[in-house]
Amino acid sequence: MNWTGKFLIVTIILESLCFSDPGNDPKTAVKSGYEIQIDDGAGNPLHQTGAIYDFSAPAKMVSNPPGQWNSMKIEVVNQSYTVSINEEKVNDFIGDRLETGYIGLQSHDDESKVAFRNITVKEIF
Repeated sequence: MNWTGKFLIVTIILESLCFSDPGNDPKTAVKSGYEIQIDDGAGNPLHQTGAIYDFSAPAKMVSNPPGQWNSMKIEVVNQSYTVSINEEKVNDFIGDRLETGYIGLQSHDDESKVAFRNITVKEIF
């Protein structure tokens, strides 16, 4: 992945988190939870921006051109995941993995370029 775009993650609303303790292996978290993808250049729709990686492709691509800020909102209530990009809903997904754990942000590798700002995590009851 060679992502050069920027994402502004406005709000992540969580009633329950989705990752277990990753320990020293970040893939542990993804295997027991879900990864929300950022990659406009992915050929496989299940790996494109807004996808629940390998589970649910985004309905459409609505990212701004590379170098411009985007917003991403991820709402998780129990096992219901909703992903919106630039205020447009692109994914609804019902999962069945862990309901407690961790949130993580990572780039794919040392060559990947992604920037985040204004990250908010809001717990809802």
